[in-house]
Amino acid sequence: MSDCKEIQPGHCSTAQTGLFHEESGQELGERLQFLSHRPKQVVDVGCHASSLSRLLQSYIPDASVITSDGSTNAGTKTEHKFTAPDSQYRVSELESMSLNAESADLIVSNLSASFCDPKVFFSECYRVLRVDGTLLFSMFAMRSFQELQLACRDSGISQVFGKFPEMHEIGDLLLAGGFANPIVDIDRKRLHYPDTRTLTEVLEKSGTYAMLLRNTRHQSTKSVQSTLTGQFRDLDDDGNIILTVDIIYGTAWKKEIDAGTAHVHFHPT
Repeated sequence: MSDCKEIQPGHCSTAQTGLFHEESGQELGERLQFLSHRPKQVVDVGCHASSLSRLLQSYIPDASVITSDGSTNAGTKTEHKFTAPDSQYRVSELESMSLNAESADLIVSNLSASFCDPKVFFSECYRVLRVDGTLLFSMFAMRSFQELQLACRDSGISQVFGKFPEMHEIGDLLLAGGFANPIVDIDRKRLHYPDTRTLTEVLEKSGTYAMLLRNTRHQSTKSVQSTLTGQFRDLDDDGNIILTVDIIYGTAWKKEIDAGTAHVHFHPT
């Protein structure tokens, strides 16, 4: 169910080291416990920005895990975590997994699909999943990073990614993609950061910095930090920057049913 969490550095130190990403990975990991079938073949999509590797190993240690990411460096962080002999790492785009059709029992993705076309992503997941397979994912929702977008606009930084979907849009896309009775909910976090340096460090560690601030790739991080300093309008009583992060969680199944009989179970804000 949806809730709103206020996180301040003094109350939770991980707020400065990628808290929203770690929490969303933990949430997905906990949902693995409620799978009705024990998956044998698992695909972790976008593992470079995923904290699911150790949780997958914990909850389903016997599963063969394919970790997939667009980065050639991501595999070194994940491939050693799995004990199944046929587990492997592959470099591939999220929207084209380079996997055989109906080859996976479970696909998990923590926030990575936020920066691709969700319709294309869900279609590819449906293709790769076997019948009775499960898709378990999280992605940023429409109002995420709104304070950052406004600060960037005021400071002259353009091309900030700001096209995240609404929760109901995701439910509709899952149904249109053939998934049966998906469950979709949303969690809002309001994170507090003492300065722009801490904020940009969090974004870099979570793998979202380069995707959010696309036209700053040729600028140093310090330059961006300097440009954004003083531009944030939403501050708490202690002068900390407030950042809103809305995260959609979804669970969907590939079933041999009449899609016209399926519907979405929403847990709205």
